[in-house]
Amino acid sequence: MGRLRDVLVGYAPLGFVSFGGPPANVAMMHSLFVEKRKWVDDAVFTELMGISNALPGSLSTQLVFAIAVCHGGLAAGLVGFLLWSLPMMIVMTCLAIGVSHISTPFPAVVVHLTNGLVSVAVGLVAVAAYKLSQKVVTDTVTMLVCAGAACVSVAYSAAWVDPSLMVAGGLLTFLWDTWQHRTAHLHLIPTPSQDDRDPFSTSCMSPESRGDGDPSSPGNTEISVSVQEVPAVHEIEIGLNYSPLFGGLVIAFAAAVFAVLLVARSLMKSPPIPLSYVTNVFIAGSIIFGSGPVVVPLMHAYVVDPGWLSEQEFLLGVAFVNILPGPNFNFGAYCGALAMRSPTSYALLGAILGYVGIYFPGIALKLGVLPLWKHLRGRPSIKSFLRGVSAAAVGLVFYAVYILWQKAVSLPDGTATSLDGHSLYVILTTLTFVAVGLLSLPAPAVVVFGGVVGVLEWFATR
Repeated sequence: MGRLRDVLVGYAPLGFVSFGGPPANVAMMHSLFVEKRKWVDDAVFTELMGISNALPGSLSTQLVFAIAVCHGGLAAGLVGFLLWSLPMMIVMTCLAIGVSHISTPFPAVVVHLTNGLVSVAVGLVAVAAYKLSQKVVTDTVTMLVCAGAACVSVAYSAAWVDPSLMVAGGLLTFLWDTWQHRTAHLHLIPTPSQDDRDPFSTSCMSPESRGDGDPSSPGNTEISVSVQEVPAVHEIEIGLNYSPLFGGLVIAFAAAVFAVLLVARSLMKSPPIPLSYVTNVFIAGSIIFGSGPVVVPLMHAYVVDPGWLSEQEFLLGVAFVNILPGPNFNFGAYCGALAMRSPTSYALLGAILGYVGIYFPGIALKLGVLPLWKHLRGRPSIKSFLRGVSAAAVGLVFYAVYILWQKAVSLPDGTATSLDGHSLYVILTTLTFVAVGLLSLPAPAVVVFGGVVGVLEWFATR
């Protein structure tokens, strides 16, 4: 109970102060759980962050959950996850219910406020794409995967395109890394010499074998250090109080739920909105890697195209989720409440379905993988595949900037148009990128500024 209490105390404020997106949240968690509370050391923190990047789901959410599990076990992990995600999920649900009661099209003042907020949101998503690309797009092949995913998404808009691009990106980097490894190996093979053909030649023998080796040589020192350090990196699994079998059962259960949802929806000519929506967010939660902003283009295809949300409602939700602390995956609750907006109790059910559906796949996979994470992190083939998946995901974030730009400005008749031709909002988007991405000013302050600019424009033009 002591460690569960630690998680309750340590995680209680996180859902209210976690502004700034994944980079800021990871830095905050390192400061809190590695430097201050010392629940994990740097090596374990880095390993857990690597797994969080490798599995679907928000990086911040995955890392929050994993640290809590490693410190206090399964119950502590679930408590930590709820403390991290639930506060702003409730806020997003309430905002969605409020939006559902606003007449469509929105009143003029609300339209201008939304335009100011969405213009800032475009800049914030661009900042996320820029910062993620700096970490993920590290060589020629990942650059090609990232750019290709963005371009294909712009050209073809369909629900199946995004997951297909992620798989294709992973396969491309896997094939590239395999070819590079084999090429390098061939280049390292020396030309056979007389000494190579004679295994007993003294020139082929190591210095130790000839009796003139120096035990304190740099090479021997490196071997000694690596042997001593490996256990220190991999022995801090102090809170994993469940077996790999249990983890495997959780993954199997998640896969079974996914299969049932897909089969049930396919068998119905006109499936009900709750079934269609929870299936869509389950898919989204299963294929988004590394960053919450990737959820924007996926959710646009899943909720706007079927007509469950208007462009104005969707863009306002994007602005809200960028204003508030906590993970971007809470956008699933917002969209669910609006997709099932009437009556209010039905909207609450939609929010719960969106919340559970979008988070459950990643959390279930994390539970299953944690007992085996040492083995997964050590396989070069998995690391190569996930390099491409992450690069494609960053390309989708750049695509999210494009689609938000194209529909960022709401018009009085309820339609949406591009930022092109609206110089005030273009300037606001640019200032947001510079202020948050380059000057590191706090995002909430910039968002408030954007809303004020929108309202002032309404005063000036009414």
